[in-house]
Amino acid sequence: MVTTRRQTGAAEAMDDNIDVFNGRPPRTAVSTKEVLPKSVTNQPSRKTRKVRLTAQAKPAHSTKRAATARTTPPTKRTGRATPVYETDAANHTRPLKISLPPKAALPAKTIVQSRRKQLSRAPKLGNHVLFLFIGPQRELVTLHTEIIPTAVQEHINERSAGLQLYELAEQDPDIFRIYPSAQQTATVQTAMTWKRYSDAEWTRLAHLYLLGVTLKDEKFANTVITCIIEKMGEADRYPTGIASEVYACTPAGDGLRELIVDVHVWKGHGTWISAPHDDADAPKELFTDVIAALAKVGGEIHEEGALMPWEGRGKECMRYHAHEGTARCKD
Repeated sequence: MVTTRRQTGAAEAMDDNIDVFNGRPPRTAVSTKEVLPKSVTNQPSRKTRKVRLTAQAKPAHSTKRAATARTTPPTKRTGRATPVYETDAANHTRPLKISLPPKAALPAKTIVQSRRKQLSRAPKLGNHVLFLFIGPQRELVTLHTEIIPTAVQEHINERSAGLQLYELAEQDPDIFRIYPSAQQTATVQTAMTWKRYSDAEWTRLAHLYLLGVTLKDEKFANTVITCIIEKMGEADRYPTGIASEVYACTPAGDGLRELIVDVHVWKGHGTWISAPHDDADAPKELFTDVIAALAKVGGEIHEEGALMPWEGRGKECMRYHAHEGTARCKD
C-alpha cells in the first residue's frame, strides 16, 4: 500500500491537533491557528478549555454550574472531618467554612434508688434474741425482742408460762417464719412464683392476718390487709374461699370480715355466697352480713364508674384497719 503525501500530511495534522488538546506542543511546525478550530484557539489554560468544551456538550440551561461542596465523614482515628472545599462555576476551589452542629446533650442521669443507707436508719435489732419453738414438731424460729411489739412478747410469755422453753405449739411454722422477716423488712413475703398457685396466696395471707390477730400485733395485721387489697388490684381476683377460717377466728366487726363482705356485695352482687362458689359453705354470719350490706347499699353497686369501698386515698385504713393501740396510717 502506497501512502500519499496528502494522506501523511492529514495524519500529522491530526496528531498535532491531539497534542494541542492534551497540552503538548505540536509534532510538526504547523501553526496552531491553521489546525485547531476557532473555538479552541487562544485558550488561556487547560482548566478553562475543559470547562468550555464541557459547556458546549450540555444544554444551555446547564452551562452555569451551581457551587458544590465536597465533604468526607470524620475519620475513626482523630474524629475530625477532612478539609472541605467549595467549587464554583469556573471550577475554582476554595476552602468552605462550615458551622458544625452543636454537641448533642448528654442523656439525663437515670435516678436509681440508692441501696446505701445511713446506719442510724437501720432497724435496731438489738442483742437479745428469743428462741421460739413453733408447732407440734417444735421447729426453731428466732425473734429479736427489740423489734417486736410489747403485746407480742406478753402473749408469748403467757402461752409459755410454766414451760422450760418458749413455745407456740398451735402455730404453723411455715406461716410463722414469715413474721420475723416482715418485722425486719416491713414487707410480707407471700407472693407465688407460678400463676397457677397464685390463688393459694389468699390462704397464706389470711393465715398471716390471723397470726397478727392472735399475737395482738395490730400493725402487722393491718399490713396484711393492705397486701390483700393490693393483690386484688393486681390480679383482678378476689378472696372468696377464706371466709370460713376468718369468721371462725375473729369477732364481729373485724377488718378482714368487713373486706370479705364488701367483696361479696360490690363484686359478687350477693351471688358468690351460693353454690358452686367457695363461700357457699361459710358460716351463716357471712350470709347475714352480705344480705344486710346489700339492703344498705341498694342500687349503688350497679352504677357505672362507682368506686369500691376499698378504693381511694385512706379508705382501706378508715374501713378495715384496727388502731386500738397503734397510730393511724399516714396517707
